[in-house]
Amino acid sequence: MFEQEQNDINGFKVIDTSEKAEVSIDNKKPKNFSREILNYLILIVIAFGLAQIIHHFIFTPVTVEGDSMKTIIHDKDRIFLLRFGKIDRGDVIVFDVSISDDPFIKRVIGLPGEDVKMVDYKIYIDGELLEEPYLDDNPIYTGIEYSSKTNFDLEAICSITGVDCQIGGKVKIPKGYYLVLGDNRNDSTDSRDIGLVPEDKILGRAIFVIYPFNRFGKTFGE
Repeated sequence: MFEQEQNDINGFKVIDTSEKAEVSIDNKKPKNFSREILNYLILIVIAFGLAQIIHHFIFTPVTVEGDSMKTIIHDKDRIFLLRFGKIDRGDVIVFDVSISDDPFIKRVIGLPGEDVKMVDYKIYIDGELLEEPYLDDNPIYTGIEYSSKTNFDLEAICSITGVDCQIGGKVKIPKGYYLVLGDNRNDSTDSRDIGLVPEDKILGRAIFVIYPFNRFGKTFGE
């Protein structure tokens, strides 16, 4: 018997059963190739649809043109725009205007129900001086000095807008409107020129810089 076993070894008939086989047999049938392609196409369409929803309703990258928001926001900056949420004082917003094919970017200064006026470039809200830490010490950076832009009262702004600002016998910003100004107060086309901004014209709030990369993440708050 030993001789037979030896012959089996010499003939490579020994089977080592100490370990399980490493190969499993797949009895599944091949998947339908057309169905696989269809599934991939559905995933691509869904991904594209989600990207469009995010782009149009949540986040939108926009490029700034001009120097009206210096020194915090610069010409050619690319910024993220959040397209929903409450608008508050100090927010930087992007909005449509009738005098331009391109939207404007400005800072919200006056809110509905408030009286706003400017005296020598200083802003007063309901008679109280507004602190504006986002401005340079001297917010007259570029452009020609416009004497008509150093001072205004809300009645004049409402006249430009063409809306009734009489609320309870006092001049106030009506509901659904905002007063906006550029940080570069001497080189900005803002509520002093275009009047109050209707809420339904606001496209979104500027959140932070995404380009240039050395300023990535810079925000615009107080």
